[in-house]
Amino acid sequence: MNIKIRKIRFTEIQDISEIDKREFEPMNYPLFVLKQYYDLFSELFLVTEDENKEILGYIIGGVTIAKNEG
Repeated sequence: MNIKIRKIRFTEIQDISEIDKREFEPMNYPLFVLKQYYDLFSELFLVTEDENKEILGYIIGGVTIAKNEG
């Protein structure tokens, strides 16, 4: 299986929300929170996809410049 890691596209946030709900409910992020993370940290919001372009998972990174933390 070939897996690719890349930045998320805004149109894929709903797909991520469904994965998040399936894997983490009841502690999953609401859709609006995922959209906020995209707005704030789209460069660090990554997805994995297989050779059929199916999204398998995701990771969200964030950086606080004021505290110099990630």
